[in-house]
Amino acid sequence: MTRFFASLLALALMCACAHSQSNTRVVIHTNHGDMVVELFNDTPVHRDNFLKLVREHYYDSLLFHRVIHQFMLQGGDPQSRGAQAGTKLGNGSPGYTLDAEIVYPAHIHQKGALCAARLGDPMNPQRKSSGSQFYIVHGQVFTADMLRQVEAQKTQTQQRATGQKAIAAYTDSLRHYSTQRDSVRFALVRDKAVAAAEMAASTVPPFVMPEAHKQVYQTVGGSPHLDGEYTVFGQVVSGLEVIDAIAALPVDENNRPLQDVKMWIEIVK
Repeated sequence: MTRFFASLLALALMCACAHSQSNTRVVIHTNHGDMVVELFNDTPVHRDNFLKLVREHYYDSLLFHRVIHQFMLQGGDPQSRGAQAGTKLGNGSPGYTLDAEIVYPAHIHQKGALCAARLGDPMNPQRKSSGSQFYIVHGQVFTADMLRQVEAQKTQTQQRATGQKAIAAYTDSLRHYSTQRDSVRFALVRDKAVAAAEMAASTVPPFVMPEAHKQVYQTVGGSPHLDGEYTVFGQVVSGLEVIDAIAALPVDENNRPLQDVKMWIEIVK
């Protein structure tokens, strides 16, 4: 019981910090119900862009085109409007991207988080967001053991990224000796690159999830493996059951619901 109340207190404190200022609210209407979302003031570029698109009726009748149970609902692709069944979606945009506004640890991928979709790190190392596509976290409730696994995975990811940056300094030389078919020098540089990568990776401290976050993920749920990697710019404050309803729908091989889930968004505050 003590842990239960501690979890509620942690969630309340997080919400209080995130919503300490007057935040604009929008309603995402769907054919499965409505979700009320508060937009965060400390992600002003994403907030203002989202509101601009809402005022322009950009999202009217677009689809939640990608739905993965216990993960997320994705929408905002302009090509989804009126798209025929079976059409592969997810590449549409208004023609621009947004600079990342990753405010971690203030905002996390708890259930109901409104986040900006983006291309992956290899193609998008600056983690720029799509100009219009977003996702809403469904996620799942985690056990303590599951969260320890997330911490280990995030540590490994950070170590790999740091090691890859170290290797980048040797890429030109490796390419040169490979082209020249100089196997001796290639092997020497390769060994130096590997040693540099291992040394750099060893300097990365273990990722430790804040206790308040753990309590949220063990009660409310979410997708903690995405924390610190995508821009979180809002939170569903009413209508979490709508997320559950949409996440439970049958989907095709591209995770598009077999029955279209359309959206209409309006500003309410």
